[in-house]
Amino acid sequence: MAVSGQPQLSTPVEALGAHPDRSAPSIGQEAGIESLGQTAVALYRLLIADLRLSANGLAHALFYAALAVIALAFVALFGSALLVLSLNALGLSWVGALAVTTAMAVATTVGFWLLCKRALALTGLAASQRQFNQMIAALAAEE
Repeated sequence: MAVSGQPQLSTPVEALGAHPDRSAPSIGQEAGIESLGQTAVALYRLLIADLRLSANGLAHALFYAALAVIALAFVALFGSALLVLSLNALGLSWVGALAVTTAMAVATTVGFWLLCKRALALTGLAASQRQFNQMIAALAAEE
């Protein structure tokens, strides 16, 4: 029996709210949309973690760069003078003493530069790049 103003439902499917003339998303499509949302959240969390790691690596790189400047200044001002005077007192010429002092200053600077370069390598977002490459490869394989 129909209530006034409402059509009478003729089948149990219509009684449950499903309309046979409209296409409803299948269970697989709903799961796919939910999975896509979870994937987006996971990629967002991975990106945030990589950015935090990059910031940490950049802080370390700046720290090592500051150490390189300080070490170079210390060697240039105090160590150089003492080393040149000591080498000259041992019989080495002024040119030889200055060459040894310069070589030590360059070696110290290069050592800290390599530490700085290694710390900067952490800022490459490698995990995010790896995940995006895997996702692109999976999408290309589906096509």
